[in-house]
Amino acid sequence: MNYLTLFLYLGGMVWLGVSFTRKNKTTDDFFRGGQRIPWWAAGVSIFATMLSSITFMAIPAQAYSVGWNLF
Repeated sequence: MNYLTLFLYLGGMVWLGVSFTRKNKTTDDFFRGGQRIPWWAAGVSIFATMLSSITFMAIPAQAYSVGWNLF
């Protein structure tokens, strides 16, 4: 069951990569989405890039050990 899940996930990721590769015709499409990305989606993407997984572990641990003052 574990290997089946792993290979299904891998196959899905490869399929997504191939399907999105066919849509990109130029480097502008690849790097900037052909300037078709709304401002709010670009902002959320930048925020998600800057937010690391360490934040999801460190802030709850800090709140548990010190208190809710961090929030």
